[in-house]
Amino acid sequence: MKKILITRPLPDRVIQKAEILGDVSARTKTTPLSEKEMLLALRNYDIVLPTLGDLFSENIFEQVEKPKCKLLANFGVGYNHINVKAANRRGIMVSNTPGAVTDATADIALTLMLMTARRAGEGERVLRSGKWEGWHPTQMLGLHMSGKTVSIIGMGRIGEAIARRCYFGFGMKVVYASRSEKKMDFPSTQMSSVKEAVVDADFVIAAVPGGMAFHGGLVGVVIAAFLFYRRNNVTYASGADLLALCTPFGLLLGRLANFINAELWGRATNLPWGVAFPGEAAQACGQVTGLCARHPSQLYEAFLEGLVLLLLLTYISFRKRALTRPGLVTGTFFAGYGIARFIVEFARQPDLHFQSADNPLGYWFYIENFGITMGQILSLPMIFVGLALVIRAIHRPVS
Repeated sequence: MKKILITRPLPDRVIQKAEILGDVSARTKTTPLSEKEMLLALRNYDIVLPTLGDLFSENIFEQVEKPKCKLLANFGVGYNHINVKAANRRGIMVSNTPGAVTDATADIALTLMLMTARRAGEGERVLRSGKWEGWHPTQMLGLHMSGKTVSIIGMGRIGEAIARRCYFGFGMKVVYASRSEKKMDFPSTQMSSVKEAVVDADFVIAAVPGGMAFHGGLVGVVIAAFLFYRRNNVTYASGADLLALCTPFGLLLGRLANFINAELWGRATNLPWGVAFPGEAAQACGQVTGLCARHPSQLYEAFLEGLVLLLLLTYISFRKRALTRPGLVTGTFFAGYGIARFIVEFARQPDLHFQSADNPLGYWFYIENFGITMGQILSLPMIFVGLALVIRAIHRPVS
């Protein structure tokens, strides 16, 4: 009988079906497998059902020369936590569950749309706080979803499932931006660009792989803000100033969350404030023996991009009346963020795809021991644009 390891608690009916196939061992922990547990799993079980967080890297497979395991049946669509090539070299097949969470994800998307349109979260908070004073005609007025236009960015399986719910459930007009046209059994229109897809949309849903790149996110925010301001007759420079004034606080919280989640850590260091982050990737520091300490670059960014920039923008806005010179706060934010990011890049862990044996620090461009990272390259335009906006705002009449 095959020995099966299930690495996370699953519903009883799932366990019962698995028991038909073999002798099942099910972990009760909800945390990812440790390195020791992964090695034992490969040595002692015929089938392992891992999931997100179980980091079966090449290093793990190299430590088990003749694994008993013949199948890693991953629970989830994504399997980037498993080195498939290394597994195949050891004679281990890797499978996944495409489509398993498509409907669930689409349901959540509709939930968020309804909550936003009908101000459900706000209403719940009022009710739970005991501040609801009864109904009146203009209370919590929101937005109808029925008959509105929804724009889907990325018409894959999840995008199509969301669009289907919008069309059949709410009679919404569906437009989308995608690399290729999608044939569906309900009316939809492919637009030539993301900009064209969102310009007249009441709801915009991004159903594409996400990331944490600030520079790309900034471009998206600028485009969305421009379209919103133009549609609502808001002066762009003034609206951008208010948005820039609020942004550093969000960056501060985001970088602190990065630190708490042990993600986006910095380069290896022997400085006394270095942090030994958990996880195999964080501890892979080349020639370092024992615990590897790294720069807490998330905290550097929280301090410079968040706290310092927030204090600077608050000071010039309310003490120096910078808001009376449209564009001055925005320019200061752009230049300040670019300078802060340029500085912190010297301590950040470089992008893996830029690293090589000749370029271990991951420079985008380098000559001998001097180089510049992609993050620094992307920060330079922000600095120049920010300085240009500041100079322009200073020479404009006070509004």
